[in-house]
Amino acid sequence: MNYNEFLHTKVQVAPVSGFDVRPEDVHPVLKPHQRDAVIWACKGGRRALFESFGLGKTVQELEWCRLVQQHEGGQMLLILPLGVRQEFTRDAVELLNMEPPVYVRNMEEVRAADAKILMTNYERVRDGDIDPRFFIGTCLDEASVLRSYGSKTFQTFMELFKGVRYKLVATATPSPNRYKELIHYAGYLEVMDTGQALTRFFQRDSTKANNLTLYPHKEEEFWLWVSSWALFLSKPSDLGYDDTGYDLPPLQVRTHKICSSIGDAVDKDGQVKLMRDAAVSLQDAAKEKRESVAARVAKAKEIVDSDPDAHFVLWHDLEYEREVLESIFPSKDYRYWHEYKDGNPKALELYERHYSCYHYADGRERKLLCGPGEKMVLMTAKQDALFVWRKFIDDSGQTGINCAVFRNESQILSSELIREAMRIAWHRWPGARLYTYVNPEKIKSTNPGCCFKCAGWSECGTTAGGLIILEYLQGYRTDPEKPKVGLSSIYGSMEYDERERRVIDFSEGRTRL
Repeated sequence: MNYNEFLHTKVQVAPVSGFDVRPEDVHPVLKPHQRDAVIWACKGGRRALFESFGLGKTVQELEWCRLVQQHEGGQMLLILPLGVRQEFTRDAVELLNMEPPVYVRNMEEVRAADAKILMTNYERVRDGDIDPRFFIGTCLDEASVLRSYGSKTFQTFMELFKGVRYKLVATATPSPNRYKELIHYAGYLEVMDTGQALTRFFQRDSTKANNLTLYPHKEEEFWLWVSSWALFLSKPSDLGYDDTGYDLPPLQVRTHKICSSIGDAVDKDGQVKLMRDAAVSLQDAAKEKRESVAARVAKAKEIVDSDPDAHFVLWHDLEYEREVLESIFPSKDYRYWHEYKDGNPKALELYERHYSCYHYADGRERKLLCGPGEKMVLMTAKQDALFVWRKFIDDSGQTGINCAVFRNESQILSSELIREAMRIAWHRWPGARLYTYVNPEKIKSTNPGCCFKCAGWSECGTTAGGLIILEYLQGYRTDPEKPKVGLSSIYGSMEYDERERRVIDFSEGRTRL
């Protein structure tokens, strides 16, 4: 051995712990670059696929799982975000002609499942519901959750997945200068201990805390080492294949500017400011966002309403922004009616014009349509009709679901609106008795409650105050009205199952926003 050969023995590369796969053994639906990536990952055993969006990581992960399971037996586990569960199922069945992977939430479901490939989400594994060591191999989709060293997910996954024979991580191409992120992937794959990698390749930056710089004489060796366990792909031509069909159009960023008016900002002494102060602190920024939320939400609604058939994802920062969004956008859509959160400004305007509207003695502003209890606020698409259902303890002794408000300023027949409102009510409160009160002294009609009677309601008495009671008993002949699409809020503290249900509803088109 000469000195040059001796030095080459000191170069670190990732160990090879997998098996050989012939190209003809890979499913023919895979594109050439996808096929090569899967063969390489199977050969390595523990590898990373860093590929740009659209290169087909989903089918590569599924095919890798299939080949490993076919070679080793046992079961494979896919860990993924809830929102892509349906995508994996669809590609497995429609593209790869595989049995659909089964979603599991705990080890009892794992042991009861006969499927060779199982799926779960990151929280199930992180919180101990799923034991990764039970499986012959695991695959992390959207593995960028591992990029933060101090995160609970990274620290937990390092220990939970230690010793798993086959590992694959798949995510978009990391930034080349995010050295720590690359080291964290290597640590998870057990290619090299994170501490060893830091001391071997990096030096501290004396001018900036927590910043790493590569030793100049180690740069070539570092990237050689990374390339032995990670495949970076931005397009098929990176592996010598044709890019036809992968040249995506440029991303369109449309900026909408919300202008403030002179006189909107007032200082603590009551003096009007010519312009707002710059929001420097976190507190100032939150205050500015809160004061401008009405204008920003109005612009968002204008954009959403401009394309009724499109689906939108609305991101918000403050919790108050979510509350305003929920009050403006309908949560459910029906043929005529759209369900809104109590407190919607347009609904309050309609209620103010209803004869039953009462005003607070102290003159305070109304924020809700009705008091405590279960309720449902419905408005038409043009927001020119209002219907409010309410279930509460009625002092008059009546039981059932009460129509607290009905005002119709639209061109739609009132009886048609009432019939659909009844079906909507029975979808939420199956078979319930429906009732309402009519004040004959407050309406012009000589037949009080005519529109309700045309919808099949009948008089059943009067109150001590002279109000006519109308009712519709359970047993209506048509099916309950089911919602089409609507607004659904998702946030981190929500229960797993509920968050999963809402994400799937959006991905399958049952929820528009």
